[in-house]
Amino acid sequence: MAEQILTQNEVLALLKGISDGKIKVKKEEKKPAQKLTKWDFTKHAKVKRQRMPVLEMIADRFSKEVRSPLSILLKQDIDVTTEGVRSERYADFIHQLSLPTSINVFQMPPLKGQGLLVIDANLAFQMVSNYFGGTSRFNTRVEGREFTSIEQMVIRKFINIIFKHLVKVWKTVYPIELNLVRSETNPQYVTIASPTDTMVIIEFSIDIDGIQNRFFFCMPYFSIEPIKEKLYGGTEAIATDPHWSSRLKERVLSIPLTLTCIMGYTELMLSEVVKLKAGDVIRLDARENEPVEVLIEGIPKFFARPGLVGKNYSFEILTAIKEGG
Repeated sequence: MAEQILTQNEVLALLKGISDGKIKVKKEEKKPAQKLTKWDFTKHAKVKRQRMPVLEMIADRFSKEVRSPLSILLKQDIDVTTEGVRSERYADFIHQLSLPTSINVFQMPPLKGQGLLVIDANLAFQMVSNYFGGTSRFNTRVEGREFTSIEQMVIRKFINIIFKHLVKVWKTVYPIELNLVRSETNPQYVTIASPTDTMVIIEFSIDIDGIQNRFFFCMPYFSIEPIKEKLYGGTEAIATDPHWSSRLKERVLSIPLTLTCIMGYTELMLSEVVKLKAGDVIRLDARENEPVEVLIEGIPKFFARPGLVGKNYSFEILTAIKEGG
């Protein structure tokens, strides 16, 4: 039997002392209540991220269209590329912009609402320098100063070119106008949508003198929602451009191809090959009246009949070879 540490009388005395308060007992510490964090459902609203293939094609075509006129404006070759189309909350996008930034508010009738053409300050100052014959090799300090009237004039020329060619490209999908409303340099003064509204943002990169900067074309999602089927519908939604189709056809038809006619096959040993000399006859496995294969870039495409036209070897196409046999 285990040794008893306390007697019955000692246990009763201990319990009586605790109940009378003569013996103090350490109280159990209460764990602090877990802190609750408020959840803002509007701030964390799901942003639409479905791809818009037609809008991506519009952006790609625009980047090609605008290279030449911008090169003329800046008096040198430049390159414009599309960095992608994305969706983002208006507050998140506008808070990323630095001060100053060339923020240009425009209307796009018949679509409702307003959009933004945002030009990075480094790009704006770089364009001004190149426009007046300067160079982009030296960085310009952009913090803490506004655009001068001369700089705004150059920026306006840039905007006019952008709007002109965007309207031209958009016309193939849905004709719109782009009308400049005002220009700002402070993002806090630009409110074209509520903070939680979704913006569709097309980012472009422009390379001048090996230095890359950015500009953005931004539209509220609610503005393009009436034509979203055209933008989601795939590339077939874009109307055929006759001039572009003609140029493409011309390019395709001018591609050089290697055409080979297989007259027949035979097998020879290496010892027989090294003994071959001019005038030797090599017997093939094909018969005289059998069609021969015609290969284009090594791929069998036609059956033909060989012959002569004057003193030139030739063959007459008989039928096409179906893919898969």
